[in-house]
Amino acid sequence: MAAQFDLPGNAFQLVLGISYSAFAACQLLAAHAISKIGLYRTIAWSSMYLGAAVAAVCLAHSTAIFVAALLSMFIGNSFGSNATRLALREATTDTGFKRMFAWASGTVQIKQIAMPCVAGAISAAFDWRVAMFLLVIPVVMAGAWIALAPKPLDRLIADATSPRNGQPIGWLTVLRCRAFLIPTSIAAIFQIAFSPLSARLPFLLAHEAGWSPASIGLGLSGASAAIAAGFFLSGHLISRWTSRRILLLGWTLMCAALLCMLLQRIFGVAGIVAGTFIVQAALGLITVPCSGDALSAFSAADRIRASSLFGLIQPAVSGLSVAMVGALDVPNVQAAIVLTAVSATLIAAVVR
Repeated sequence: MAAQFDLPGNAFQLVLGISYSAFAACQLLAAHAISKIGLYRTIAWSSMYLGAAVAAVCLAHSTAIFVAALLSMFIGNSFGSNATRLALREATTDTGFKRMFAWASGTVQIKQIAMPCVAGAISAAFDWRVAMFLLVIPVVMAGAWIALAPKPLDRLIADATSPRNGQPIGWLTVLRCRAFLIPTSIAAIFQIAFSPLSARLPFLLAHEAGWSPASIGLGLSGASAAIAAGFFLSGHLISRWTSRRILLLGWTLMCAALLCMLLQRIFGVAGIVAGTFIVQAALGLITVPCSGDALSAFSAADRIRASSLFGLIQPAVSGLSVAMVGALDVPNVQAAIVLTAVSATLIAAVVR
């Protein structure tokens, strides 16, 4: 896509960073939408809008229209992601939510393993527009099905958001809550390394590693497999270990990733690639306990605001990290080492 619209790698990463920031900002609007129209309608409308935005991306013939449509995709998805997170939490207990979130995220990543290869094959045979359009069809169909299905959780959210003892707490009160702020900060700090490394992985494999397009597709599938493994491991451990212990395991993986990257002087770019894959695996071990603890810090009446702020902070840090690294034009190898070191150090400072 970047090549089609004459966007250099760093410029495309800057666009992605801006899109992540827009995704983050719209999390606050999503809280208002969920309160007004309900969880399932928000999920359904977001899914169907995503299909329309993808169609706009595929039909775009200028860089400006392409960037605007891509940005619109992220904005529409912001509403659905917030509603989905709340639906999972309201449907079960704290531990149940963490386990469900871990297994659901791992399952999504399993599907992602085949996506780069499938998308690459379709793109090679036809065009990236055809691949993108075909891949979004299941999302649109799911949104249409949800729109027609019964909506029991909408009633639950309507009850939960109705003030019982005065008005729900404000945004600043949520941010001042230590039980919310600590896990939210840890998850955000992890994004300092995870998001830029994920955005740069295709370019790292193509330029520094010199992989072929087919090999890059396999490499991205391997990254998705690493993420899935981390989520499944987190889901397996969540009922046996404390959140702190799982977080420390994720932090240990980050330290192992940093060690692999530092060994690139001996093993070459393979050390950077291996370290990036290990950082991918740490995602589930960081985000699963953090998201569960952040949402469980409040009663159902205040959870919509907590979910929106959690959803705002994570992609905001993610987008800013991707955009800043792209704007600074830092080489992929140096960026991987520095970002992983900074993220691991800051997490250690917060967790202790």
